[in-house]
Amino acid sequence: MLDLNLLSPENKINISRLNNFSIIVKIGVSLTLLCAVIGGLFFLSYWLLNENLNQINASIENERLNTIKQSNVSIDEIIKSLNVQLGQADAIQKNYIQWSTFLFTLANSVPDNISLTLVDVNSSTKTFRITGLADSRENLLLFQDNLNTLPFISDLISPLSNLAQQKTFNFEISGKLTDALYETN
Repeated sequence: MLDLNLLSPENKINISRLNNFSIIVKIGVSLTLLCAVIGGLFFLSYWLLNENLNQINASIENERLNTIKQSNVSIDEIIKSLNVQLGQADAIQKNYIQWSTFLFTLANSVPDNISLTLVDVNSSTKTFRITGLADSRENLLLFQDNLNTLPFISDLISPLSNLAQQKTFNFEISGKLTDALYETN
């Protein structure tokens, strides 16, 4: 059998560089789209919170106007009603979590050659789970060390099976969110 090599070494190098550039462009476009989607979600959550706050404020104003019109309603009842509504508004604002800070910090802690496939955060139980793919054991260990340094993550759980694989490392890391995440509001 005869092998014909019609490309010069320079052309082979150029083709290899073009392939690498194409991969980098695809990753960049994917990251840009991901950031755009996340930004859209943040804007939507911000808008929904503002709408709820505006509705509560309108409700407070309507209640105030109605209570002024009713001469037999005591001042104490008005104050109690306003306090309840302000408590509800305060509860909504306290439950708001600035996810952009969390995601930005998490993204900065991911080393090169690690791809995250899932970031699942449960704010009611204050837990999270991250799955992904690492190209080397060293990068996976570096990622775990980076996560341990984040102020809003504690009790990191990474099974040993994450490190037992030979070439590519499918991993799952879970842990708890600390109150530091909720205090950034």
